[in-house]
This record gives sequence, structure tokens and C-alpha cells, in this order.
Amino acid sequence: MLSLIQPFAVGLPATAASIPLVTFDGAAATTFTFTELNDPVMGGKSIGTWSQAGSFGTFDGKVVDVPSLSAPGFIKASADGSFPDASAAASGSLVLRVRTSTPDYAGFRVSFASGTLSPAYACSGGGSIPLSRGCFKAKFSVPAGADFTDVTIPFAAFSDKWSPATGEQTTTCAEEADVCPSASKLSAIKRVEVWAEGALGAAHLELLSIRATYDARSLAASTAGFLRAAALDGDSAVESDECPTVEPAAQFNLTEYVTGGKWYIQQQMAVLYLPKSQNYCVTADYSFTDASRSRVHVANYANEGGVNGKVYDSDKQVGILGGICGDLDDPSEPSKLSVGPCNLPSWIPGARGPYWILAAGPSADNYEYALISGGQPTHKAAGGCRTGTGINDSGLWIFTRKAERDDAVVAKLRDVAAQKGFDISVLNDVQQDGCLYKPA
Repeated sequence: MLSLIQPFAVGLPATAASIPLVTFDGAAATTFTFTELNDPVMGGKSIGTWSQAGSFGTFDGKVVDVPSLSAPGFIKASADGSFPDASAAASGSLVLRVRTSTPDYAGFRVSFASGTLSPAYACSGGGSIPLSRGCFKAKFSVPAGADFTDVTIPFAAFSDKWSPATGEQTTTCAEEADVCPSASKLSAIKRVEVWAEGALGAAHLELLSIRATYDARSLAASTAGFLRAAALDGDSAVESDECPTVEPAAQFNLTEYVTGGKWYIQQQMAVLYLPKSQNYCVTADYSFTDASRSRVHVANYANEGGVNGKVYDSDKQVGILGGICGDLDDPSEPSKLSVGPCNLPSWIPGARGPYWILAAGPSADNYEYALISGGQPTHKAAGGCRTGTGINDSGLWIFTRKAERDDAVVAKLRDVAAQKGFDISVLNDVQQDGCLYKPA
């Protein structure tokens, strides 16, 4: 096997390869319609335009202070669609071929969205609100000159965690690999945007093309290394087959679970939308939204950074998508719900994720505690199996009706989870002592 793989990277010239993503020449794969958006936040006054003349697009406008915030607003132009697969360039760069008459403007940015339920929503929230990860943004500047020039931005300079108020990255790729655009994200780009943001003044940008570039020889070498590793470690791909099949609770009373009162989370697994920094004052409040009792409104609450800290309220944070709802897909399995933003159609890939009640008690007409998972555990670990840690197919929780912690109940539910094959080391304590549960 190795003798077949090794020559793959030998003798290749060190050469740059490129993947066109955006052009204005009418090519079907790379021609998209851009639309301009002015800052809509709290009376923003920034104004911009987008136009196309011949083989390039023109982005023009002025960024001014948002009066209520006394801070610069933004303008941007965006295009939605299925962009070419750029996964081969994960270790490379994004290259904009541009020119400007405002080279001193300091707020040019570019972003692209992938792996998110709503590209527009992600590119409004910047990872600062739930379900808004997946819009990767970076700053750039354009030198003076009458000719088009290449502006190169390494993909390692992008992040999908940035402030929606300023556009500045809150976590850089160098600080956390989780915020970097991966090959899988670059394979499925659904939105591209150019911005003038966070800096006052006139902004003029003429865009001829956007492409991804990479060193073809480096890609070949890394591919060969991956294949060698796969040949030497053939068992790693079947780890998920070792995880047991978990069944949700039988004879489950969904009405009691939903209407019996607020739930207080005592322990939970860290996932993308509930990091350990929000393990304070976490609650879940449920209510039916229809007479058939097939849809449940989900109101989640947490504090960031400490007891009575910054409030996370799902109705506020995900309000643009109607909040969060759980749908009962099969009335014969009332302990299995599909949860996601209320206003996103369920047929959109990734719009819903599994929410399974694995155990509840002490009786079907009086639920005082519950064990919940985000579906099947599929990741093998030393202590058992885990779910994922993203938005869907993720999470493990211990609920009680009372805020006060009952260590015996928590221990009992941890045992239930362990018996089902879960790695319970992922469960972290949630502090409820001293919580005021103040509204957002």
C-alpha cells in the first residue's frame, strides 16, 4: 500500500493552483447576483449601493455613526448560491481582485457562509448569538492605484466569531481552531459578502473576481500523509460502530413533561450553543403551541460567565427565526422530538436536531427529573460514547423540577446514562444557587 501512495507527492512542481469562486463574466458556476444592504440596526444611517458594469461589480457608499450607539455602522453587498468547492484550498488563501478610489478606508471586510442553517442570519450574528456560527469574516485593505490588484487573505485569518456591532473578531483562528474555516466548510459555501464596516468614511470598491488559491504540491503531500495514516490505522473509521444503540423512554407522558413546570438543568454537556461559560442558572420552559400538542415552544435561559451574569434567552437570541420549537414527528414515540428554529422549514437540511428523553420519573403523572440526549451517541471515548458537540446530534442533560440540587437524583441519572453506554465524564455541573433568573 505505501509503495502506491508515496509517489503521489514526489516530483510535483511547487505551483499555485486556484479555484474561481466569483466572477462577472457570465460563467454559470461563478456568476451570482449581489444585493446591497444598509445598516438596519437602531436607526443606522450608513448608505451604500451595488452595481455591475461589464466584467466587474462596484460597491460604493458611506459609513456613518449609528446615532443611538455613537459607533460606526456598516454597508455590505452579498450573493447567495452554491459556490464552487474550495476545500482543496483550506491551507491556502482567498484572493480578491479589486481596485479602489478610497485606499485609506480602514473598514473593508469579506465574509463567506457555510455549514449554517441560515447564511443571512449567521452573517448578522457572527457567532455571538445561538445558531449564528458559520459566517467567516476577515479584514483587508486595498492599495492605491488605477489597475486591478490581487488582495490575498489567508484562510487562517478568517473567524466565524466576530462582533456584530463592530465586525472585529472576538476569537481568532490562532486562538481557537474551532473558529477557522475547515475544508468541509470550504466545500459548501452558500454566501459571499463584501463589507464596509466599523470605520467611518466613504468606501468605494470595484470587484473583478474572488478565488481560492493553494500550493498544489503541499496539497499532494498532505493527501499522501493522510493516506499513509489511514493505511496504518484502519480501525479508526469504525469507532462509531462500537457505540450501543440507545432507545428513548417508553410509555412516556409528553403532556406531563411539558406542562408540569419549569425545568432546572443540574448537569450538562458543553456543546456549540451551550459552552461551559454558560453553566449558570440554566433553565428550560416548555409549552404546547397547538391543540394537537404536536409542537412545543422551547424557552431556554442561561447566564454567561457567572450567576446572574449576562443573560442568554432563546426567545430573544433566536427571535429572528421565531424562537425554538420541538416537533413531535411520530405520536407513537412521544419521547423523541425534533428541535430547531420555529420558522425554519423542517425540510431544510440541518433545520432540526434530535431531542430524546431517555428517562423521567418518578412516575408518568409526576415527572420531577429527566435525562435528555441529543440523539444517539456515536463518538467512542474512554468512558463510553458521546454525542457530537455541534448544533444538532449533540448534548446530554440532567433536568429537575426544583432549582435546588438533589445529589442523589443526579447520581441516579448519571448511573442511568452510564448504563446506556454514555461517557458521563462530559457532564458538568450547572450552578443554580443564588440565581435570580432576571429577564433579558
